Amino acid sequence: MPSLSAEAMTSQTTLAMAPQTVANRWAERLTNLVKEHGHLYLLLNRFNGLDERLQPLVDTLPEQWPLTDPYFGEAIERAPLLVKLTMAQLPLLDQAALVAAEEALDPAMPSPSVCAWMCAGVSTERLAGQLRRQLDIRLEGRKKSVFFRYFDPGVMSHLPRVFTPAQLARLLGHMSLWVAPGRDGALLELTKPEDEMAPAGLRLSAEQAQALERIDPINGLLKMLGGLGHTIAPSHDHELDALVLLAQQKGHATEADILSYGLHALLISRNFDRLPEVKQAIQSAQAQGLGLGEALDGFDDAFWAANAAELASLRPST
Repeated sequence: MPSLSAEAMTSQTTLAMAPQTVANRWAERLTNLVKEHGHLYLLLNRFNGLDERLQPLVDTLPEQWPLTDPYFGEAIERAPLLVKLTMAQLPLLDQAALVAAEEALDPAMPSPSVCAWMCAGVSTERLAGQLRRQLDIRLEGRKKSVFFRYFDPGVMSHLPRVFTPAQLARLLGHMSLWVAPGRDGALLELTKPEDEMAPAGLRLSAEQAQALERIDPINGLLKMLGGLGHTIAPSHDHELDALVLLAQQKGHATEADILSYGLHALLISRNFDRLPEVKQAIQSAQAQGLGLGEALDGFDDAFWAANAAELASLRPST
C-alpha cells in the first residue's frame, strides 16, 4: 500500500510565489546559459495557440522549425515549434520565462505553451529533426508507434523515474541539457546521462508503457489538489504513481474513478473504502454502472469526521 509522506503534501498558501519573481529568477539562469553556449533553443507548444505576448516576438525570428508529425495532420500550425535564441532575442527569453512561470504556478492552467529551453551544439535543423523523430515511440506489444508528448513539462518531469539512463540519453540525443518549467517554482534541469545512445528509436517495455499511461491521472490529481490549496513536492511523485496503480488494481478503470479514489485516499484516509457503509455504496454503484464519484456523493465531511477514529484504526489494505 503506498503511503504518501505527511510532509509531502503541504498547503499551497505557504508556497505562494509571484510569477514575475519566479520568471526573473528563471530568466537570469537562462540568460547565463545563452552567454555560456552562445545560444539556447526554445521549444513552444502551439496546440492551443501561442500566448498573444509571445506570437509577435516569435514572428520576427529568422529561424523557425515546426516539429511536423502525422498526428497533427495538415494543421502544421498546431505542431510544436523550435526556435533559436541568442543575446539579440533576450526580450523573447524574458517573456517566455514569464509565460512559463504563470502556466507552471496556476493549477487550473491547461497544456502549457512554453515547453523547454535546450542546450545543444548542433544546427537548429538537425536538432529539429531529432525532436521530430522522438514524437513517435514504440511500445512493447503494439505494432504501430504512438504519439509521444515528451515535450510537455508535465510529461518530461516524470520520465527520469520511468526511463533507464540509456533511454533518457537517447531521448535527449544532441542535447546536453533540457531545462523546463517546474510546478514548484524551480526549473527542471535534466542533464544528458553519459550512457551511449541506442542505435534504434526509443522502445519501451510493457511496464514502462503502463507507467506512461499513469502520468495523466497523476497530473490530474496534482491539478485537483492544487485547486484545493494543496501541493505535493515533485520528489514524491512516485508515491502518487503507486496510488494510481493501486486504484487500477482495485478495479477503478476510468480516469474519473481513479482521480476520485486518489483524492479521497489523500485527503481522507487510505482506508476510506473499507468502511462498511462506503464499501456497500461502491458495490451498489458498480451494480448500476455508476462511477466511484457518484458512489461517494452521499458521504459528507461530517460522516468522515465521525468515522475518523475507525479509519485510523484500520490496517491499510494491499
